[in-house]
Amino acid sequence: GKNVRAANPEIIEILKERGALLHESRVKHRYPHCWRCKTPLIFITTDQWFITVSKIRDKMLAEIEGCKWQPDHARVWFKDFVTGAPDWCISRQRYWGIPLPIWKCEGCGNLKVFGSRAEVEKLWGHRFPELHKPHIDKAVFKCERCEGKMHRVPDVLDVWFDSGNAIWATLSDEELKHWYPCDFITEGKDQIRGWFYSLLGSGVVAYDEIPYKALLMHGHFVDEKGEKMSKSLGNFVPLEDVTAKYGADSFRLWSLNSVVWDDLKFNWDEIKDAHRALGIMWNIGIFLQRAMEFENFNPKKEVPEKELDLEDQWLLSRLNSVIRDATEKMEKYEVHEADRLLREFLVSDLSRLYLKLAKKRLGDGRNKKAALKVAYDSLLAACRLASPFAPFISEEMYQGIFRKHEGAESISLLGWPAHDPGKINTQLEAQMAIAVDIAGALASARQDAGVKLRWPLEEAVISTQSTEVRNAAERLPFIIEMLSNVKKLRLSESLPLSVSFTVNFNKLGPVFKGDAQKVGEALKAQDAENLRLGLAGGKFELGLEGKKFGILPDMVEFKEAAPEGHALAEFSNGKALLKTHLNKELYSEAICREVARRIQMMRKEMNLVERDSIEAEISAGKEFTEMLKSRKDELAKEVNASSITLSHEKKPKDAKKWEIEGEEVEIAVKKA
Repeated sequence: GKNVRAANPEIIEILKERGALLHESRVKHRYPHCWRCKTPLIFITTDQWFITVSKIRDKMLAEIEGCKWQPDHARVWFKDFVTGAPDWCISRQRYWGIPLPIWKCEGCGNLKVFGSRAEVEKLWGHRFPELHKPHIDKAVFKCERCEGKMHRVPDVLDVWFDSGNAIWATLSDEELKHWYPCDFITEGKDQIRGWFYSLLGSGVVAYDEIPYKALLMHGHFVDEKGEKMSKSLGNFVPLEDVTAKYGADSFRLWSLNSVVWDDLKFNWDEIKDAHRALGIMWNIGIFLQRAMEFENFNPKKEVPEKELDLEDQWLLSRLNSVIRDATEKMEKYEVHEADRLLREFLVSDLSRLYLKLAKKRLGDGRNKKAALKVAYDSLLAACRLASPFAPFISEEMYQGIFRKHEGAESISLLGWPAHDPGKINTQLEAQMAIAVDIAGALASARQDAGVKLRWPLEEAVISTQSTEVRNAAERLPFIIEMLSNVKKLRLSESLPLSVSFTVNFNKLGPVFKGDAQKVGEALKAQDAENLRLGLAGGKFELGLEGKKFGILPDMVEFKEAAPEGHALAEFSNGKALLKTHLNKELYSEAICREVARRIQMMRKEMNLVERDSIEAEISAGKEFTEMLKSRKDELAKEVNASSITLSHEKKPKDAKKWEIEGEEVEIAVKKA
């Protein structure tokens, strides 16, 4: 009648008195408590019902090999657990749950197990509207052995036994033929000893096989430090807070970007990046919709292959490569890899590169239909790929842009896209990647030289020993010119660079000992170009005081410098020299673009779209306006202006003031 904790010291005293106490000590350890009232729990020995796992363990282990596991170490973990798993206790002493379908005779102890509701009702002679306790316990049968009364044992089944029968629990025998075994299941790594196990055990008992064909094990959601989230620890972030700030799609796209079977560390910045990617996708849709309306374009009309420009062919190749690779990753349940492929295509390929080229073509009227058709097909396919990752924005874009052309009620009814191997051009993709790499290096050189990317430059010269780089530059010069904003790109065998070097005395010391200092000083006096040519052969011999010293490549460090008015850019397998000096013509064009940028910002503030024409008035200093006069038509076309008025005397009404390269410029814009 005493509390177990109060009885503990008394029991120890009794053991001492009887000389039966071998050892007494205290150990601090974790201990189970009731999750509701926090009371420490006690363990007592009771009679329970078990499935004798030891009798089916070998079969369970063999069946594990018949499943596709992702990742493979989940299979290893699972086999280890099954190898050491004890018999499965399937009974619980609770009120609510599936009643254990076992009846026991109160006289002789005879047992009867029922396999279905129909069996119970047939023997009982009544239909049970409710099979749970206490209704099922009204069924009392006559014992076949002693004619005593048989009552149901009071226990209910373990809830994990429920889960273990989930695949077939609601299926008829006819439905079972079609839907069993299950194609795919997914759960967290804690289910190694939970659902994965209960399904396997139940499947082997009931059907002598593993009941699922493929399994994906995922990690847990944890905080930024990798610790389990908990309200009591103060590191819990409610999902509602995330979706309120960035939306459910951003959360999904971010979480599916992480390796599925690793723990997912919460990170606001990464969710923001996912949100930004979806914003880019949305903006592509807005641009495409407006451009199609402006051009009165029918996307269902095919464009002949011969009318596709190189950048069109490249994007279609990239699209089909992404579809192919994403499909392969999804089939392997490497969902995170498919997510990354999609985001890279949307952000880098479609938005940052292709749309820049497409907008330029729409502006100058060159092959507009091909650009719109390729953009349409690519964005539609991207939305179909994105549908499992970001279903809401994909559906919204489909309904607003594509449904009237495609017909299907929902983007999900179009299905996952299939790739066209005939449209994949791996050589063109590789060459475009080289072109982008070169343009990126030139952009970095611009930044180092303090020249804005918006400002046009006269020339970039490329030098390389790589045939692949040379072929890419010769085939796609316009891509490099457009991305790096240079008027002309040319190839050269060499670049007019000045070479200097420093001596690494730390490398000289261990080799030349006491002579290191004088060898280093003598090295400094060498001609840099001759020294570099000598070391190109692997070793340079320095004669000093009648001795010869073998100089190795790591003993000197060379540095190349661009001539005045130029910047040096290095990329994979080559170098480029960018002419950074701006002549009067280039400077006037740069100023024109700066003004155009301000006008575009004002158009955006006025919520104008591309087709809306404007009238603009610009007032600035005399020299500034003279530069703009020579480019008035160019500026008007850039900002879709029906008229542009320039003045260095008259101030426009309701103008906005801007500072452009130290000049105060006033601009007034109104819708034409």
